[in-house]
Amino acid sequence: MEAVLTERAALSVEILYSQRGSQSELVRGTDLFPFQIKTNYNAVPIQYNYKDWLVEEDGEAPYHKVSIAGGITYSRLITATIEDGTPSSPFTNLADFFAQDDISLNIGAAFFAGPHVGFSFRWTRSIVLLFERGDSNLNANSMRSKFLTFNVMYLL
Repeated sequence: MEAVLTERAALSVEILYSQRGSQSELVRGTDLFPFQIKTNYNAVPIQYNYKDWLVEEDGEAPYHKVSIAGGITYSRLITATIEDGTPSSPFTNLADFFAQDDISLNIGAAFFAGPHVGFSFRWTRSIVLLFERGDSNLNANSMRSKFLTFNVMYLL
């Protein structure tokens, strides 16, 4: 949903399902096991969008070819799992201590190939820690989410 502020500026709200994760690398010559963190979120980004490069073609609705955006996102954790390949590892229970709510900042850009088709990327960094070191008795570092998102869009 988008609220037009001016010809080039708008506020937008989205409702997204987001899968996020992380994976360690196996380090040769150590006892460290590789692990994977998998999370699923419902996310609601609110963004300010600035559009440029107006294209007016015969027979087509006018559209802006480039858009940059920035804003804030609220996300709610649906599920979280940690897999490390070792039976009864204490780290698989670490997901029980993940924060249920996430607030993050994001910036991004979009390129539109036509009035209906676009491609975008977005960089997101959480303000809230995903895992706070003091929340459990495990010897684990605090974690903060940061990730890139790539989208292909079709607009009606």
